[in-house]
Amino acid sequence: MMSLGYELQKKSLPSYVIVADEVISDFENSFLLMPQIVDNEMISFKNIALILELYNKTQWCLRNLGMDDFDNDEWNLVREMAKNTSEQLMKDSRL
Repeated sequence: MMSLGYELQKKSLPSYVIVADEVISDFENSFLLMPQIVDNEMISFKNIALILELYNKTQWCLRNLGMDDFDNDEWNLVREMAKNTSEQLMKDSRL
């Protein structure tokens, strides 16, 4: 969900949800699985690094920008990072 463009995120979710809250929550819930994924050696160190970089950028945006303008350049960079990370994970998939 994080890798989709803002307009597609809005279209993909019910109208009663707050898009930014839902997308960030989905990513954070997925991030909670990292210890199990690392313990089971399911992804490479390179992919772990990509996920950590994405997580750090997401946290930076939350602290410095908030979610009021979820369609700005920084959040769009997060989306691009998420897309690249997803593509790399699919390419190297052991899941």
